[in-house]
Amino acid sequence: MRKWLLTSALVMAALLGVWQATYPGPNDPKCIHYVLWKWHLLPLNLHRAVSIMINDPDRDSMLLDKTEEQLRRRFGYLLPAQQVWGCDVKQFNRAIPKADTVFTLRRSDLLIVFHHGVSSQVFYVDEGDACLPESERNLYPNGVPVRTLDSATVPKSEGQELSDFNQHAVMERLRPVLRKARLTARIEYLSDCTTMSGWAAPFPKVDLAGATPHYAGLAAVQELFRTDRDITVVAKGSGSVVIRMGRVPQALLSTTIKAVRLTPTEQFNPQQAITAIEAAPEIRARLKELGLKLPLTFDFRRPVAPGPDRPHLPAELRSLTLRQALGMVSSFFGGVTIYGQCDPHSNIGVVWMGFSALNGPGRTH
Repeated sequence: MRKWLLTSALVMAALLGVWQATYPGPNDPKCIHYVLWKWHLLPLNLHRAVSIMINDPDRDSMLLDKTEEQLRRRFGYLLPAQQVWGCDVKQFNRAIPKADTVFTLRRSDLLIVFHHGVSSQVFYVDEGDACLPESERNLYPNGVPVRTLDSATVPKSEGQELSDFNQHAVMERLRPVLRKARLTARIEYLSDCTTMSGWAAPFPKVDLAGATPHYAGLAAVQELFRTDRDITVVAKGSGSVVIRMGRVPQALLSTTIKAVRLTPTEQFNPQQAITAIEAAPEIRARLKELGLKLPLTFDFRRPVAPGPDRPHLPAELRSLTLRQALGMVSSFFGGVTIYGQCDPHSNIGVVWMGFSALNGPGRTH
């Protein structure tokens, strides 16, 4: 019996090995992890699963003839399509009956039509579709206004994904405006941490205005956020702006740091520099005094090697506040530093600090 079990196990391991070698691509619908997830035999990151499923010939069979509840249990959440795309998505498919409802599967480009509460159609929205007149499409990524999402649309277990989605949406609109104006920025936001089961300070929902072609510099940034009354945008020196989302407590930001010595790696890498700043004795003492804590973060980007022609901070930062230190990181690396703090009324004392480059995504987890 034992010999038979051992032989079966070896054969199974060999088959899985051959399968993995035959379909090694992590985004291939035939990759072993995705196939086992389809069979309910292996867990898989749901965002990755949906990304792979878009190219799966068997995709529709997993999505059709299901109730909203069944799909939510399988895929985590659905989002009202109009909220994501900012328009009546039925224009993408004229065959959708007026009484039917349309949802986006997570934050993908897959739209699911529900007829009498059961999924009846699935279609993919590509970059050729648009919610705007053609004359305005070039003003928005993929031809549609970018929307951030309210925490009520996803379960707490998906809070990190919602946070990443909202930050990505804001940065997609903010980066080109800052690049054109040759500005750097510091974002400070107040976070409702009760909406997320975890340790971080989730990025909030933000009401973004339309395109800003007739504005320049500081005015262009202000115009981007003009529809959200909880956001203020002010100049900070000649080359930087501060974007404050909500009434962010300033006690920690105003803490004075006597000195921080940076290693060469920390000098040339903004997230590592922020980690070194966070470790300053004055910051640690102030965190304890205020009842705050920093989440454990991981920077998955490969560190930039020191080089004379690469942007970098001085080897020592002296006599400056945390606010000023974050401003230096923004200015020296030409990007956006982000400071998030849980609303004191939530009784969750978490502060998060990070960096986002102007030439691409930059969130650290």
